[in-house]
Amino acid sequence: MRLRPFAAILLSSLFVSPAASFAAQRIEDRGPRYYDRAYRDYHVWNNSEDRLYREFLAEHHMRPRPLSQLSPRQQRNYWAWRHQRQQDFYRR
Repeated sequence: MRLRPFAAILLSSLFVSPAASFAAQRIEDRGPRYYDRAYRDYHVWNNSEDRLYREFLAEHHMRPRPLSQLSPRQQRNYWAWRHQRQQDFYRR
């Protein structure tokens, strides 16, 4: 009788742990997320975000470097440019 709670916990952990690890893996596959304060949303840094960021750097004649190395003002400029670009895309 004493083993029932232990067996229930063990059995449930066997079913829950693979699902939890799969969910964690899916989140990691998407890439890191960045929070945009001005627009109050998150952006997942994936290949298309990287492509747009490089386009922004070229358009503004800036040397390539990680977003985290830009000044806060430059980061705000990027996110504003990014949202404007997204709105233009959806208007087409």
